[in-house]
Formats: sequence, structure tokens, C-alpha cells
Amino acid sequence: MPRRCKITVLKCNFDKELAPDWVQRPCQAMHVGDAYITDGEHGDKMPQGFCYMAWESLRTIAVTIASGGKVFGLYDTYTGACPNGGRPVIFLMEPYEGDND
Repeated sequence: MPRRCKITVLKCNFDKELAPDWVQRPCQAMHVGDAYITDGEHGDKMPQGFCYMAWESLRTIAVTIASGGKVFGLYDTYTGACPNGGRPVIFLMEPYEGDND
């Protein structure tokens, strides 16, 4: 069974001062508690329904975790964020060895 990385939404932030005028609320694509499991031979395939921009910023760490590596050579888990400065979504990334559900 290929190794995977579980990515869980911890927080959906919104900063009115940093968000463009047309943005009025936190990201609506992700919700606190949503969990996604990477796929692919090396855990390098974006989970279905996951935000492309968030994936691009988290992919390298997801592959590191899925392959059994340590983030920065030290950590089994990682807290990361999407690159949307006005309404970033915060994620917990951790190893996952169960079935893809």
C-alpha cells in the first residue's frame, strides 16, 4: 500500500485589511475539519476536491511526509498554509497509512 499524507483544515482565516475589496469572507472552498488524503505512488497526487493553489504550496511537504521523511529533517507533522494572504487556510499535515476514504 502506498504511503500517503493526511491534510486536515485547522482554521480558515480572514483579514479584511489584507484581503482585496471584492473578498468579504474566509475561503469557501475549505472548511474546518475537512480532511484530504494524498494519492499516487509517492503520495504526490493532489487529493480530489483540494484547492490547486493550496496544493502547490504544500506539495513538497506532503511528499516528504508521505515518503516517511521528516520535515526540515526533524518533524513527522507540519502546519502549513495556502498562499492567500487575505484569507489563508491553515492545514495540519501528517502521515497516513489507512485506506483512502
